[in-house]
Amino acid sequence: GQVTSTMISGGTTPYMITEQEQPNPSVATARISVIGPSGPTLTVSGVAPGQTLLVVRDSSKPVQMVTVQIAIHAIGSLAVTPQNISTDLNNPVSATISGGEGPYYMQIRPNESVAMVTFQGASFVVSGIGRGNTFIVIEDSSFPIKKTTTVQIAISGPEDLVVSQNVTANIGQMTSIPITGGTGPYIVTDQMDVRVATGQIVNATQNAPATLAITGVTAGETVIVIKDSSSPAKITSVNIVVN
Repeated sequence: GQVTSTMISGGTTPYMITEQEQPNPSVATARISVIGPSGPTLTVSGVAPGQTLLVVRDSSKPVQMVTVQIAIHAIGSLAVTPQNISTDLNNPVSATISGGEGPYYMQIRPNESVAMVTFQGASFVVSGIGRGNTFIVIEDSSFPIKKTTTVQIAISGPEDLVVSQNVTANIGQMTSIPITGGTGPYIVTDQMDVRVATGQIVNATQNAPATLAITGVTAGETVIVIKDSSSPAKITSVNIVVN
């Protein structure tokens, strides 16, 4: 009966779960909500103890998909949500502890060359330090036998900054291309020839990814250079032909 919600980001909205990719309804139900200040949200409701999964799809072409593993625990068991944490160096992940008997403790700390865990009460935050895999063990205060649970942690490097490398634009018209990966916000650092085309960044919203808006000025070729906000910064360029 417990309900857990998590934000959905990246890709192209709207997001969906097809009928064939819903979780096992005897274990959990799931829905995507697009209303609220936090943006699109995946809400999972537990039905009975067990494990299942679902697939969230976006609206890009080709479509992007992510598989969500779901574990429903019996009442009173010690649980962490999410049980397995995968993130990159730029995006800390929050997790919550439930069940068992508080207060909770970290019995085994992570490899701190891979991740740092900030622990407080019934929650903790995992921050990536370096690429790799590690784990932590959470312990409760049950007596006489304490309950424990293990949380696997995988840290990857930041996603590559991705934008179309070759774009054709028309004189007097605006062409928008999506920007993905890296770390927003993005900026245009160089426009080789503004007499041919100009470019500006349109920042992401909860309903749309960031884009590079290119306006053709005169026939010719030019290059626009984009940089993200990661450290060190990722840089990519777009070759533009204006007809």
